[in-house]
Amino acid sequence: MSEEYIIKNLLKNNPSMSHEAAEEEAKRIQNAYDKANEKRNAKRQEEHKRKWEESLQSVNDMFALDNLSDEDLDDYFNQ
Repeated sequence: MSEEYIIKNLLKNNPSMSHEAAEEEAKRIQNAYDKANEKRNAKRQEEHKRKWEESLQSVNDMFALDNLSDEDLDDYFNQ
């Protein structure tokens, strides 16, 4: 959720609220949301990191298969 969306929603639902007050409230809401979801976000980040590393390893393996000699491939895959 972005602060801009929160500000827009606050101003829509509270027409008398100033833009500055909406910004402060949006920051408070965003911080509370982030704190409430720290564990979920950490888990997601770890999963993204794992998938990125697997993908990168796959690309490296394909590069090795395309460019290394048989002896070098044996060394590469038996590290």
